[in-house]
Amino acid sequence: MCWKVDRDVLAGLRVPLVGTVGAEVAASTWIQLTGPAVNIEAPEALSTAITIPAVTAAGTAFAFRLAVTFLDGHALADDVVISVHDPVFETFIAGTTSNTTELGPSEGLAFNAAGLWVVTSQASGWVSLFSNAGTFVRKQALTGFPVGANFMPDGSMVIANRLVQAGTGTTRLDRFDTNTNMVTTLASALDGTGVLGSVNYPLPDRNGNIYVSTYTSNKVVKYTAATGKVTSWLTTLASNSQPNALAFGPEPDRIYVGANTKVYRVQIASNGSVGVVDSYVTGLQTFDTGGGNAMDCDVDGLTFDEGNNLYIGCVNAVGRVLYIAPYAATGTATVTRTFRTVPTVAGFVNPTFGSAAFGRNKLYWSTLDFRHIGRLDVGLGPLTPPLAVQP
Repeated sequence: MCWKVDRDVLAGLRVPLVGTVGAEVAASTWIQLTGPAVNIEAPEALSTAITIPAVTAAGTAFAFRLAVTFLDGHALADDVVISVHDPVFETFIAGTTSNTTELGPSEGLAFNAAGLWVVTSQASGWVSLFSNAGTFVRKQALTGFPVGANFMPDGSMVIANRLVQAGTGTTRLDRFDTNTNMVTTLASALDGTGVLGSVNYPLPDRNGNIYVSTYTSNKVVKYTAATGKVTSWLTTLASNSQPNALAFGPEPDRIYVGANTKVYRVQIASNGSVGVVDSYVTGLQTFDTGGGNAMDCDVDGLTFDEGNNLYIGCVNAVGRVLYIAPYAATGTATVTRTFRTVPTVAGFVNPTFGSAAFGRNKLYWSTLDFRHIGRLDVGLGPLTPPLAVQP
């Protein structure tokens, strides 16, 4: 039997309380022992969750006890402590004048067993490999204007390539074999003859299909592994929606789409087509340097943690914003934490959780025109979505 997983987390997060037992259970109950009172979502379930209020001060501790009675009559209990820490924004890789050939304007980033891969997003860009110490290992040149990247089920990397910065004219999806350093074209045509559009972020599923956001084209396209073809998929967004970010969540049939000022939750129907499209997070805005004029935030990154909290990276003309929204099974989710104009942070782009070697509780991000990679210890690890490529 095991459930004692103490945690040290940011305030405002939904935090799992997990009970795992190796015998038949007759009854189980979670109770709170210490700390400001919070709601235990399902106190009689072995595994449940609580949400730490966003106003909770650093150093506050919450203690909980799980008591279990087994079918043979014996009983056991154990306690778990959830403590709260302040956010500390770190620069993991600092761009300097001496390493411009190692790391340029950063956008796409993805982890595998070799380390952290970062896409330098510029004309004749490249993808660089860094160790968990933040040191440069090697790089692979890429033709065109590469942007977002992700790993596919076969271990190769798919890279969205606009060829030119604006993403007009011909664009494509590239496949990069990190073992052989071979770069090949995966797809460059939409619906047989058309151009893919302003491709930005590719999101492979566990079957090798790839959903791709197209920023100025205002839609999501889909590469189907069985046919090797790209087709239009989500085409009903508003003309100024500018979908940029994609993520799978805790559901087996939903994809999340980050756009201008909002995040959509989109059903994937049983036949693979688009089902119900809901607004999941809305009203994402920041303010100009004078503090008076609201400005729309372009969502440029989405990821979930193991507590189903959604991290939303935003950019706009004046700043950088990271939002955190605990999960809502139905309806819209509410933002509980907003980090705006954080010192030393030049942008929250493509937030992604680290691998084991880099710290699974740490959120990493790139910074577009600024050449560095940041990170933040949030206290929870990444969600493994049912639809996602399995680690």
